[in-house]
Amino acid sequence: MIDVKRYNGQEEFKKTLKLLPNVPTNNEMSEKTGMSKGSISNIMNGKIPPSKKFIDKFKNGFNLVDCDIKYNPTENPDELKDKLISVYEVSLKSAETTIELLRDKIDRLENR
Repeated sequence: MIDVKRYNGQEEFKKTLKLLPNVPTNNEMSEKTGMSKGSISNIMNGKIPPSKKFIDKFKNGFNLVDCDIKYNPTENPDELKDKLISVYEVSLKSAETTIELLRDKIDRLENR
């Protein structure tokens, strides 16, 4: 959830990107958010700030919805660490599911 009182779109988005193991491509972001590739490009190049709506769509698209980090500098570092661990666990679970699906596809192709 974004702390609207302290909201700075570009800064918030950069921090959100750091939660991911790999920065997604513009195409991936477009697919997961429903935003045009041109809009994504403008956001990534700093030409326009990302809206709160975009960041929410981004977090939903990349399974960061459980991430309730407000990026408040006065936040307890231990609480932040626990939240980040939770986010990474969700990302890991998603990656494991993807790997399992890809292994199944490989097995099916090899057994044709």
